[in-house]
Amino acid sequence: MKRINLDLPKVNIVTDFIYGKAIYKLPNSLKKKIKKIANIYEFNEKNIPTNKINIYWGTRIKNTDLNIYKNLSWILFGSVGTDKLSYSNLKDKKIKITNSKKTNSYSVAELVIQFYLDTKKQILLTKNFSDRTNYEKNYRGIIYNKKENILILGYGNITKKVIQILKQFNVKIDIYSSRNKQFKNKNIISIKETKKKLKQYDTIINILPNNLTNKNLLNNNFFLNAINLKNFISVGRKETINIEHLYYFVKKNKNKFFYLDAQLDNAYIKKFKRLKNMVITPHIGGYYSKYWDDQFEIFKDNLLRYLNGKKLKNTVKIDRKNFK
Repeated sequence: MKRINLDLPKVNIVTDFIYGKAIYKLPNSLKKKIKKIANIYEFNEKNIPTNKINIYWGTRIKNTDLNIYKNLSWILFGSVGTDKLSYSNLKDKKIKITNSKKTNSYSVAELVIQFYLDTKKQILLTKNFSDRTNYEKNYRGIIYNKKENILILGYGNITKKVIQILKQFNVKIDIYSSRNKQFKNKNIISIKETKKKLKQYDTIINILPNNLTNKNLLNNNFFLNAINLKNFISVGRKETINIEHLYYFVKKNKNKFFYLDAQLDNAYIKKFKRLKNMVITPHIGGYYSKYWDDQFEIFKDNLLRYLNGKKLKNTVKIDRKNFK
């Protein structure tokens, strides 16, 4: 990649990659590199020149922040999801929105496959690998000569990678997408057809983004209609699931297995941990060893484009499909 022209005027950036778990904290080595080409402020700093901030880089921006940083011209999400902001608050503003799609598709797909394979041997669920008696007591078993019917909710880069791997197994895959009419693939179906076919599926994999169409889509009615469901895997946005409904469904259906990668409230973590047929992970699907290298490359490439007035990559259209 071309070097950034240091003669260009410095821009002012605010980032929220500063707190939470260490894996999602901007490394000091990268911070030093950024400071050579821009003034960068941490979200919780005092005396930030809010009226001079041009760029917001992170994942935690809220609608109220748009009133604080009134001169923002570019918001770079360090994630694929952009649902923290609402359409009504963005529609009249001249702000470019980009995301970090494709950076962690393989990483999330790997977690889906790890969960899927565990439905066969239940190693994560039994939690005690060495106690054979305990393992056999909890082992459900597999019927290998039956083709497994799988429904994947959501169609994007992660789903495409998951399908590549799942095709090696004895499975039939349907995919729900609200954009189903855009695709010629007959296995990509509408929500109406999905609800009609729910009773057919052995395994449902949720990879949905959070938007008005998908919010609370996976509720009591959805789960109750999936009468032959054996496994439920979710790495999609937690807002697509009614967590309370899911909890009672998991509790009631002890012969079904559930895997959820999401940041939950402590109260729900405690409740789910009591259930032997449930595995929860704290929204780790997107992290991998080169996470920050790839994040920085996206940032650096787009910053060069921004400074030179060129079109940004990974632009997100401001409409009701992408924002609440």
